Amino acid sequence: MSENHDAPVVDLTPDAADVTEKAESAVSAKPESYTLRYNGRDVDVPFEALITSAQKGLNYDRVVAQRDKLRKEVETLSAPPDPVEEGFRELFARYPDLREIPDEIYAGVAAGATPADAYRDYLNKQLMLELEALKTGVRNQQTAVGSMTDDAPPETGDSFLSGLFGK
Repeated sequence: MSENHDAPVVDLTPDAADVTEKAESAVSAKPESYTLRYNGRDVDVPFEALITSAQKGLNYDRVVAQRDKLRKEVETLSAPPDPVEEGFRELFARYPDLREIPDEIYAGVAAGATPADAYRDYLNKQLMLELEALKTGVRNQQTAVGSMTDDAPPETGDSFLSGLFGK
């Protein structure tokens, strides 16, 4: 092999200025957007949004929405119950066999009574009507003349007729 002394010499060792310049150009030549996988799908995110998302976490918005939803549910559950609704719960607890609510109960509740009190008044009214019907029946039975066979003793036979006919 022969050495050629006329060939130009190239310095392959990088100096510190060249390395710094190349690093700065690489940093300034960053891509416009990055592709991230979020909840199973790919999302293109600009560099500024990437930094923001990394700082707060991509899941932050969803977690905040869930938190707000749960807070509303807790507020709803901890709100004071409706007195009429509670009254009807009490009514069905006292009278578990109650299947249909008569209109008189709704009228009593509209007038300001609790459902249980309105139902009790309704039952009392029904019992009073039934008692009055029974009293009327007994009174009619006592004052009615009735038929001859109703009050007559059972036939045992006539002694004259049995002697005459030999029975």
